[in-house]
Amino acid sequence: MSHVEPMLLGRLSTERMRFQSSGAGLARIEKMEKTAGYSPARTLRDVCVAQQKMRAWTNPPRCSRCWKCSRAMVNLDVLGKLDDSGAVFDVPHYRKNKREYLLTIVKSAAECKPADRDLLELMYEMSLGPQISHCGLVARGMTFLRKRLKPTLAKSLILKGA
Repeated sequence: MSHVEPMLLGRLSTERMRFQSSGAGLARIEKMEKTAGYSPARTLRDVCVAQQKMRAWTNPPRCSRCWKCSRAMVNLDVLGKLDDSGAVFDVPHYRKNKREYLLTIVKSAAECKPADRDLLELMYEMSLGPQISHCGLVARGMTFLRKRLKPTLAKSLILKGA
């Protein structure tokens, strides 16, 4: 969507209403960092891509299990803001299953998904890499990580985790 948005917004605009993209020059992690402290985001953030049927029975209102909720919760956790989002996400479920959430990010980063690669890099910059290593996640994706992530990050993962 982010690649199509600039073209789409122009088409949706009318003579009386103009739609404009905001934050197009920011990476996903930067957008999350800017909005993490914004009080309405703590109760209104909606990244969930789960079907409405699944979301109807969840409380909080986001599924907290789809790939977008997973990434958002790991992002917020890394930024130290996850506990502020308890009205939106199932934080106890995340804490209980943190290993699986981190594994999702590692696998996605290994598939060269930029937002997850940036998140993994941020975790190591903030010295949170041992969380990944402690969970035993590095060994599973090491072949992919060595080939696809920045060489310095891959070296860091090897030294800290394997």
